[in-house]
Amino acid sequence: MKNIVSLIFILSLGFNAISQEYWQQHVAYDIDVKLDDKNHFLRASEGIVYTNNSPDALSEIYMHIWPNAYKNLETAMSKQLLRNGNTNMYFIDENGRGYIDSLDFKVDGQTVEWKYDAEHIDICILQLKQALQPGQSITISTPFKVKIPSGVISRLGHVGQSYQITQWYPKPAVYDKNGWNPMPYLTQGEFYSEFGTFDVKITLPENYVLGATGDMQGESAIKEYEWLSKKAEETEKITEFPNDMSFPESSKAMKTLHFHQENVHDFGWFADKRWHVLKSEVKLPHTGDFVTTWAYFTNSEADLWKKSTTYLNDAVYYYSLWNGDYPYNHCTAVDGTISAGGGMEYPNITVIGSSGSDFMLETVIMHEVGHNWFYGILGSNEREHAWMDEGLNSYNEKRYLTTKYPDASIGKMLGVGGNQVLGKVLPKYKDIYWLQYYLAARSFSDQPIETHSDEFSSINYGVIVYAKTAASMHYLSKYLGQELFDDCMKAYYRKWKFKHPQPEDLQQVFEDISGENLDWFFVDLIQQDQILDYGIGYVKSSSNKDSILVTIKNKGNLVSPFSITAYKGNTKVAKAWYSGIEDKAVVNFPNTSFDRLVINDNTESTEVYLDNNYYKNKSFISRIEPIKFEFLGNVENPKKNQVYWTPVLGWNKVDGGQVGFALYNQFLPKERFSWHFMPLVSNGSKSLNGSFGLQYSWRRPLNNMVNRITVGNKFRKYGFRTLENDTTRFYTRNALFMDIHLKSKWNKNFKHTITSELINVDLFDGTKANNLVSNSYYRIQYNLKNGKPLFPHSWNLRFENNGANRLSSTFKFKFYYHNVKKAKVEVRTFAGYILGNSNTLTNFKLSGWRGYQDILLDHFYANRGTTDLGSVLARQTVLNDGGFVTPFFTGQTPWMVSNNIFIELPYFKKIRGFLNTAYLPNNLNINQDPSFEYEAGIQLNIIPDKFTVMFPIMLSDNLETSASAITSGYAERIRFTLNLETLSLFNLIDHIEL
Repeated sequence: MKNIVSLIFILSLGFNAISQEYWQQHVAYDIDVKLDDKNHFLRASEGIVYTNNSPDALSEIYMHIWPNAYKNLETAMSKQLLRNGNTNMYFIDENGRGYIDSLDFKVDGQTVEWKYDAEHIDICILQLKQALQPGQSITISTPFKVKIPSGVISRLGHVGQSYQITQWYPKPAVYDKNGWNPMPYLTQGEFYSEFGTFDVKITLPENYVLGATGDMQGESAIKEYEWLSKKAEETEKITEFPNDMSFPESSKAMKTLHFHQENVHDFGWFADKRWHVLKSEVKLPHTGDFVTTWAYFTNSEADLWKKSTTYLNDAVYYYSLWNGDYPYNHCTAVDGTISAGGGMEYPNITVIGSSGSDFMLETVIMHEVGHNWFYGILGSNEREHAWMDEGLNSYNEKRYLTTKYPDASIGKMLGVGGNQVLGKVLPKYKDIYWLQYYLAARSFSDQPIETHSDEFSSINYGVIVYAKTAASMHYLSKYLGQELFDDCMKAYYRKWKFKHPQPEDLQQVFEDISGENLDWFFVDLIQQDQILDYGIGYVKSSSNKDSILVTIKNKGNLVSPFSITAYKGNTKVAKAWYSGIEDKAVVNFPNTSFDRLVINDNTESTEVYLDNNYYKNKSFISRIEPIKFEFLGNVENPKKNQVYWTPVLGWNKVDGGQVGFALYNQFLPKERFSWHFMPLVSNGSKSLNGSFGLQYSWRRPLNNMVNRITVGNKFRKYGFRTLENDTTRFYTRNALFMDIHLKSKWNKNFKHTITSELINVDLFDGTKANNLVSNSYYRIQYNLKNGKPLFPHSWNLRFENNGANRLSSTFKFKFYYHNVKKAKVEVRTFAGYILGNSNTLTNFKLSGWRGYQDILLDHFYANRGTTDLGSVLARQTVLNDGGFVTPFFTGQTPWMVSNNIFIELPYFKKIRGFLNTAYLPNNLNINQDPSFEYEAGIQLNIIPDKFTVMFPIMLSDNLETSASAITSGYAERIRFTLNLETLSLFNLIDHIEL
């Protein structure tokens, strides 16, 4: 007992020493604001008492004036939205944008000079006439006016007369040990604000229901609470909600409500005249105090919201139980017009978007309520350390849902549990975080958890910040044990509530309470993107039979703890944790009778590859999981070696109908080694056709240049008809390939790859099995793709041998020309040159390829060999080389330059006009002089990039003469594309990545 007391005393001294070094500023706001709901303006005045608790004298104050983020297309938010593919702000008209103006800053009643930040108009700097000394306070005051932007842009806005008023007032930036933290408003990457006290008076028409941070004060509060309670009673009695979503007229009478709240760092409010109201309360687990819960919602999803106060109560209870009691008097959720995700949190109150199901509504309400702890009470810098907010909260979300619904699947929760496909494939909720992380890690797009929020891709912000952090915290809880982990979180809450903890502060608390060095977690795992991957090697008994010797190999680059679990049948008989190993080591496991050993059983860690975690005792294939055949596909089961199967039907002109099956191991998430085998029996050519393939990927073999390398082999066999005598033949195509994925910046939607292929093509007579032709070709190409939303573009530089040495370049880009309907223009520019000799078959073609011109058998054609344009199937084309539509005899040249332009119509996006132009050298079949040729027409874009039909209308004279020579009527000039390879099951699975 004495030792325990001494330890507590020593730890408390350490805590006190740290506390004495810590300081933070304080702000006290007094704001009066009036809502103009006809013109969508706020008119307000503000006073701020700013107290300098730092050891520094301050000569200037940085202020956030975040409504200016909505002012123009040059703001950081606008640029980020575009970078992440969101064009809502770009295409919105001036009336839909917003701003803050009428600012007139005074300090202690005297006008001061102020200026906008040189880069960001949503930051300004006040120049103090006298430096603010440590311990002193000043009063900053200003009037201001806010034009409320459209709610489709981000968090601040309105949709009709539904208002979400957030980040709406001038506020000082945080000044901490690192100095000032001015930051522009962003949609991805949240906020960092100073704790203090808010007194806010809001004036608006009296028939609005108003939800806000803080408790209502004064006589108006009594009347308002009575009105809300009456509405709650009325809502409880409603059995069927109407579909009416119209706004009633605003009352001519106005009301002013006064809200007060201490120990918060933000103030948000929401108003809508259509809201129903529900009221409840929850008892806190530790203090026994009661918290009032409110829910405000429209008719839109009213049946779902009937249970909303239960969700609020449960969220407040469980978060309090695991972290520390909720410190405020009320917790409110409102049904709003949120456009920055499913929900958004503010102190005491959260706004929720459309949900679609009970489960999704509960999940979002619970998650956003949880942010009262991880954002509200523990006010970390979300912009720089987003995981301390979203990640820690997502861990609690996972724990909440698996506590209430331990065996529920995502399919069941979403209401599709009975669906034979979705209900089967969607995983249990407890596994969803690992699945999301595996999708990123196995597609090699992982990023460190400790990454600045603006440096994540939009997908990775969710996958890494939310899911990977939640899985990582689960890992830490399993390693420490849930009870010790909870002790750490409660100590963190007690020590840092209403303060600004940094990552090192969280680590310090965990290490102090646990007594362990946790650098492996807070440094190696959190700050880097190293891969955890242990595997079981040999297993044997020790010499004295008192333990089992297990050889463990670290096949990743993260050295962190791991567990080994022994099973006898389905019963767990032993388990042990071990410190991390760098390469290979033998560990002692308790001697017990077992059937199998499993590393990191039940996804206890963030281990990325689970196919080497299994050892079966006394088995010939001891390290391979039992094989399980499953129909179509499923998420990965680490306890089984899954082989998927599905029946396959196919058809082409030569082989006729084809029937068979496919076996494959690749579904979700990606495997390092994947394969497929698809045999097909043809009733037309009476042959065995099909395909098989295999590939292996590994991560960052050249760390400074290469993200990943994939090597593999693809083989297929099908029938075709020869050109000479219309005889059925067969081809096989066997390709060895290597893809080198170069490093790029995740947040720029930029990818580039080098691909090399060695392709062997065999043509043979299926009856006599005589090999007619056997050729080997090679190809190397560089592919660049930049998915910018306003100017997406790609470039392919290719060298290949198809009987001639062909060098070509294809550049594609798109741009918008019609702001309202976002109509696009697509441009393709092609240039090709043959090095050395060429012939008619290997020359560049002005019109896109038909099947017989596809020498390397790259594409799938319904009728590959025919030249008879009288057959509809012979009109299938691939828009490569010159990319023209009409079939020509001319235009087969050793070099070529062409442009293809597709113009999307604003109101008929399935219809596009096209204009093709080309410059040809002087070896045409009809005209021996160099010439400029053109073609124009209409394209039906039925399935974009997959299935299109093209109708040429106008041709240049040379091309009209050439087309007339080989087409007997207009129908033979109509061409279609059918991009079958992009629709294949294996292509889709292989390209599922982040």
